[in-house]
Amino acid sequence: MVKRPVVVNYTRLVTQMALATWRKLPPQPRRWMDPADLIQEGMLFVKQQVTKWRPHRATFMTFIHISLEQFYQRILAAHYTQKRSKCDLVSVDSVLFRLSSVDPIEKEIHAVESLRKIIKVASPPLRRSIRTWMFTKKHAHFRGEKFYDVRDEMQVLCQYYGFTREDMEFLLLHETWRQQVAIDLNL
Repeated sequence: MVKRPVVVNYTRLVTQMALATWRKLPPQPRRWMDPADLIQEGMLFVKQQVTKWRPHRATFMTFIHISLEQFYQRILAAHYTQKRSKCDLVSVDSVLFRLSSVDPIEKEIHAVESLRKIIKVASPPLRRSIRTWMFTKKHAHFRGEKFYDVRDEMQVLCQYYGFTREDMEFLLLHETWRQQVAIDLNL
C-alpha cells in the first residue's frame, strides 16, 4: 500500500504556479483578484486531487504539476474568453438613470411649458384653482364636488401634456418661474 502524500509539502509548487498564472491574467481581473486567492484555490485543488492519484501511472509530483497546470490554464481561459471582466460589469438601470438624469434648468423649462399648455386649455374653474394652488400664498381648502371636478380635469391634462408630480413639486420648491408665467398668462 502506497502512503498518501501530505498536501502542505507542495505549497511551494502551488505558489509558483499561482503567481505565474496571476501575472498572465488581463489587467482588469488582476486589479481585483489577489494572488493569495489563486494560491488558496490551488491548495484546495491539490487536496482534492490526492484521492485521484494513481501511483502506478506517475509520481505524485508529476501528477500534481500536470493537474495544476491544467487547473490554472482553465482559470486563464475563463478570464480571456469573457467579453467583460467582473469588475467592468455595469447594470443597465444605472446607465439609463445616468443618461436620463435631467439638468435642473431643462426640468424647469419642461415643467413651466407643460403648465402653460395646461393653463391655456383649462376651463375657467381649473384656471382659478391653479391660480389659488400655485400663484397665491393664501391657505385654501380643497374638497367638495367642484374640487373633484377640477382635480379630475387637471389629472387628464397633466397626463396629456406630460406634467408629472415631480414637475409640480419642482415648481412649488423653486420661485423664479412664478412671476413670468403669471404675467404671460394674465393670472
